[in-house]
Amino acid sequence: YRYECGKQTSRCSVYRCHMCKENMDDATDSACSFSGDGLELEDKSEGEIKNDLSAMSFEELQSLKEKIGLKMYKEAVFGLDRKKPNRNFTRDNKNRPREMTAKQQVPVYREVFQAKRKVRQDPRFDARAGDYNERAFRESYSFVNDIRSRERQELVKMVQEEKDLQQRMKLKGLLQKMENQEATEKMKSLKDRLDDQYSQFLADNRESKPLFLNKTARRKIELAERFKLLKKAGKLDKYLEKRRKKNVQKERKKLPLSVT
Repeated sequence: YRYECGKQTSRCSVYRCHMCKENMDDATDSACSFSGDGLELEDKSEGEIKNDLSAMSFEELQSLKEKIGLKMYKEAVFGLDRKKPNRNFTRDNKNRPREMTAKQQVPVYREVFQAKRKVRQDPRFDARAGDYNERAFRESYSFVNDIRSRERQELVKMVQEEKDLQQRMKLKGLLQKMENQEATEKMKSLKDRLDDQYSQFLADNRESKPLFLNKTARRKIELAERFKLLKKAGKLDKYLEKRRKKNVQKERKKLPLSVT
C-alpha cells in the first residue's frame, strides 16, 4: 500500500494510520489515506465508509478483506466495539432494596410463587386399590362378553355378504381373532368352575384325609371338560384332527434328515 505520509506498511486503520504515530503531523485527520487496485479510502466518517462499502461488489469486498486483514475489515464494516459501561447501582441506605433497571425485558411467563409439583399416579397400580383379582374382574365385566358375542354374529353376516376377496380375508382374520378370544374366556371360566368344585369337595370331606390335585391330574380334568364342551358344540372331530396333525409335525421334526 502507498500512503501520503511516505511510508509503506501492510496495516492501516480506516480512520487513522497507526503506523505513522511518530509523524502525527503528517498523518492527522486529512493525511492518512491508502490506495490499492484503484481503491482509495481516506479518513472518513463511519457512515461514509459504510456507503462506500455498500456500493462495492462481493469480489471487491473479498479482495479488500484479504489486503487489509480481517480485523481492520470488521472495524470498517461493523465499526469499533463500543462496550456498554458497567453501571453499578448503589444504594443511599443499605436497608433499601436494590435498584434495578426498568429497561430489562420482563419474561412472558413469570413464576410468582413456587407451586407444588403434581404427582400423577395410575389408579390401576395404586396400593389403595388392592391386589388384582382376575376372576373378580371377569365377573364385573362379564357384559363385555355379551357385546363381543353380538359383534361376532354381525361380523359373520358381513363375511357372507362381502364380495371383495381381499376385504373378505381381512374380515375372516378378525372373526378368527374374536373366536379365539371367546374360547380363551370359556377356558378361564371352566378353570374357575373346577376350582369351585374342588373347594366344595374339600369342604365336604373336611373330616377325612383331603385329596390334593397335582398339575397333571388337574390338566386331565380340564381336558375332559373341554372335550365335553367341544362334543356338545359339534367341534370335537375338527379339534382331534387338528391335534393329530400337530403331533405328526412334532414327530417329523424328531426324524433324522435323509442324506442324498
